Amino acid sequence: MKNTKCFTQKIFQRGFSLIEVLVALVILVIGLIGIFNLHIVAKRGSFESFQQTQASYYANDMINRIKLNRTEMSKYHDTYSSVTSSPSPICQGANLCTPSQLVLADKYEWKQAIFGETEKVAGKAVGGLDTPTGCVKIWRRR
Repeated sequence: MKNTKCFTQKIFQRGFSLIEVLVALVILVIGLIGIFNLHIVAKRGSFESFQQTQASYYANDMINRIKLNRTEMSKYHDTYSSVTSSPSPICQGANLCTPSQLVLADKYEWKQAIFGETEKVAGKAVGGLDTPTGCVKIWRRR
């Protein structure tokens, strides 16, 4: 008689079942979603950090402008929430201005910077801060 081998299910079974593959894919997708969300949170934090750095740079710029024009310090007191028209005369290069004209030029240039009007792409301001509002308060020592 011939020797016949009895194939049981354990000896014959090789590879993965469809359910095992699906479970592995679900676990992989959940992990990838977590990594994607982590990436979004990191980008948001990076943007906020950049905005805070830019805001402190603009504030420091305005403080230095006020220090250079101490005689007109009280005229810098204002809330900056929109861009105004260009002052006349423009205080750049060979054009010398009075301290009062310099205040208007400083305020204009600062508004241009925080609202991103100096950097434009296709007519749209792309520089500056996201939703800027600047407020300068001057206190005198007594």
